[in-house]
Amino acid sequence: MKTRHLFCMMALCFIAALQILPLQAASKAKSLLSRSLSDFILMYPTASDPEDGKKVAEGFARILEKKFGVTLEVVSDSLRHSKPSIMVGPTDRGLSQKFYESRHTAYDYAVHNDGRNIALCGGGVWALEKSFRLLLAALDSPSGAGREFSPSGSIRGEYLFPRADSCNLRILNQNVWRYDGDTIPKWWRVRRKDCRNAVRAAGYADVVSAWRPDVITLQEYSPRMKALLEPVLAEQGYVKAYYDSLRHNFTPIYYRADKFEVVRVSVDVLEPSEFNTGMNTLTTAVLRFKKNQRLVVVMNTQLWSHYDKEKKGSNFAKVAQVKQLVALADSLKRDFDVPFVLTGDMSATLSMLPMKQLMTAAYVPAVWKAASKDFRNGYHDCSLEGGYSRKQPRPDVARGMNAVDHIFIGNIKEADRTLKVQAFGRIMPEFVFPLSPHAPCYTDLWVR
Repeated sequence: MKTRHLFCMMALCFIAALQILPLQAASKAKSLLSRSLSDFILMYPTASDPEDGKKVAEGFARILEKKFGVTLEVVSDSLRHSKPSIMVGPTDRGLSQKFYESRHTAYDYAVHNDGRNIALCGGGVWALEKSFRLLLAALDSPSGAGREFSPSGSIRGEYLFPRADSCNLRILNQNVWRYDGDTIPKWWRVRRKDCRNAVRAAGYADVVSAWRPDVITLQEYSPRMKALLEPVLAEQGYVKAYYDSLRHNFTPIYYRADKFEVVRVSVDVLEPSEFNTGMNTLTTAVLRFKKNQRLVVVMNTQLWSHYDKEKKGSNFAKVAQVKQLVALADSLKRDFDVPFVLTGDMSATLSMLPMKQLMTAAYVPAVWKAASKDFRNGYHDCSLEGGYSRKQPRPDVARGMNAVDHIFIGNIKEADRTLKVQAFGRIMPEFVFPLSPHAPCYTDLWVR
């Protein structure tokens, strides 16, 4: 995927896909709840980011104008209006909140009406798009959208994420953000979002369901998140490579039990100790494909998260940690001369010294080798103090140089074509937002 501005990405989800619908002049006024469509306004949730609120409503307005020749005013839910409304997303009106205050997943959608107003609701942005598509179809019918128009359902299974050709190993990497609080911080309440573990664990499970990876690597995986997420992963057929017999593993590797078996697994603590939050570990698993008995080594880590401006010596501490993981990998290669895949939150961009050192040791970013590339940085504002925003603090630059969550490949024998990177992508906030400051990244590999 090419680098895109976030608004363009939203347009991809909400507008561009819809514009393939045939455009037609309005031969007669379209009916909505026994009124003319032109009687309505489009209402957006003020509390949402512009990309979740105003820009989405404006995009819908443009589609309605092109398709039906009707121009609707786009207004905020912070003001009271006398006109009937088409509410888009989680507005503060009770008709919208009927959906958002109930249990739902990122896949669920519903259209509510009270005879005068209509609310388009969706657990995720693609589900919200589904409700809008249904409204367009109803408006396009001879009878329009009457008071009986109130569809609901789920898009689970409708959006498939097919693997690249010849892929036999999909790896999903995600920092799940260690927030174990029992309360919703102020700016999350303002945005009407819940950042507690129970809600976010369900979101991560949805990502796994949608992409169906063979191997999952996580960071900042607290015991409380594990208690919620691991049972769901187990239901989907995933097994953790390392059992917490001695200590909790903050950088676990999960794999599909129907596809692999574990040959060897270990967890190493990264040094120096004064630059370790307790979560900075390296998990290494040697996995064997059950189908052809091929081996692959998956390594998952989280480097020290701070920089010299926050704690002197931090940058070189990360360099020392990279040296440690390279040494551990070199030791393992004596017994397993097979492809290595290294994933993790490296807390460093590809232009920084720790990652340069890793590349000097012949580890290559998977995105550079991928036939299908995605160079976006995958990071956005998400904090307890400031709430969240789709805004990405680091601008996207060529070759993915400003990302901090990485997947590397190593010990590859090009002549033997032991491993080929078929695709690399970052699952951006359009799907997973807001779960973590980090967007998941994945790669589709062919292991010979």
